[in-house]
Amino acid sequence: EGYQQGVKAILEAKRKNQGSFTGIIGTVADVITVPKHLEIAIETALGGSLQYLITEDDLNAQKAIDFLKINKKGRATFLPLNTIKTANNSQEIKDSNILGKAVDSINFESKYQQIMNYLLGRVWIVKDLSGAVALGKKLNFNVRMVTLEGEVISPGGALTGGNFNRQKTGLLTRKRLINELSKKIEEIKNEI
Repeated sequence: EGYQQGVKAILEAKRKNQGSFTGIIGTVADVITVPKHLEIAIETALGGSLQYLITEDDLNAQKAIDFLKINKKGRATFLPLNTIKTANNSQEIKDSNILGKAVDSINFESKYQQIMNYLLGRVWIVKDLSGAVALGKKLNFNVRMVTLEGEVISPGGALTGGNFNRQKTGLLTRKRLINELSKKIEEIKNEI
């Protein structure tokens, strides 16, 4: 639920063992764990890339794209483990408003490090908008920042924000709620 048509089609085909989808690992949302207080910031920073599909290699991505084309099931973006390469972004910014680099604020298996660097390696999480703007001015607006409330300060100085009418069904929130409810079910079963 909540995924685009192409992503749904691939995940359904994998679940039903239709075609050769053994090399499809899952979505970015599937492979990361985010602290509850950072869900809005990380969900905002990742946006649509939460739905990107991670594959073992580019051949599996090509097979999945062929499946989507042949079956007219939409589009999807794939992140093959063997092709995603990013330079190590070791830029450090010290400021009281910064909570940290987004990539360092989430949990994932080490084999996804290049993918997470690609998606979040140049994004900083900042407490609030006013602090982010002040920091942006000091840094000549050359970094991307996201606040805990989901506002974005883009390189170049563009600001994005407003009323964040967020349902409690974002991909990261949904994943956390499913895990919490599954644990609760087990606790209640044990009680019974």
